[in-house]
Amino acid sequence: MIDSDLRSLICYESDAMVVVNKPPCLPVQSKSGADLESKMGELYTRLHLINRIDQPASGIVIFAKTAQFAAALSEQTKSKEISKIYWAVVGAEPGDKESVLTHSLLKSQKSNKSKAVGKDVSGAKMATLSYRWLGKSQNYHLLWVKLETGRHHQIRAQLAAAGLPIKGDVKYGFRRKNRDRSIHLHAISVTFSDPAIDQQVFLAARPPQETLWNYFTEHIGLPDIAN
Repeated sequence: MIDSDLRSLICYESDAMVVVNKPPCLPVQSKSGADLESKMGELYTRLHLINRIDQPASGIVIFAKTAQFAAALSEQTKSKEISKIYWAVVGAEPGDKESVLTHSLLKSQKSNKSKAVGKDVSGAKMATLSYRWLGKSQNYHLLWVKLETGRHHQIRAQLAAAGLPIKGDVKYGFRRKNRDRSIHLHAISVTFSDPAIDQQVFLAARPPQETLWNYFTEHIGLPDIAN
């Protein structure tokens, strides 16, 4: 990516922070240096990563500009003052149009995958999310998703456990890959308090320019409020 491409990903900036709309398939961090954090380092001397999203997913990633602002934003994350909403496209219609999912998730280091297991399994962690059905295309359904906990691959694992694997996510049971190896999971909006101006901010980040995402963006519209 050249500077102009990188700058086009920025959806918010202040003295405290930079918020980026990450494209699918670009890792947030990697050992190779071909990742979002390294590329943003070409524009800024030093940034502090506040949140991650999975490599095949897309959407909002937050960076702080100083260690002081990073501490303030991390504290908001811990106290759940930073609220993120995701869109997920699935192939099946959910039985309930609105629901809360709770599972015990166990992460496998070997496969880099989480799965729902019994509550008494050693190492498993409780995971909770809420979802709401937003609409459908000819073959797919769009879900609004909010995390109550932050577990490894949580949305992917929990929706798969509920019989709703995300489009393109063959790792979690969807029947075929997307051509670009992305998955239809997008961190679409975030609400936070900007510590530089002590003001509440709401942002919405457009999904990738792709046929199905374009359909849902046109028919549902981007979020204009936090809920």
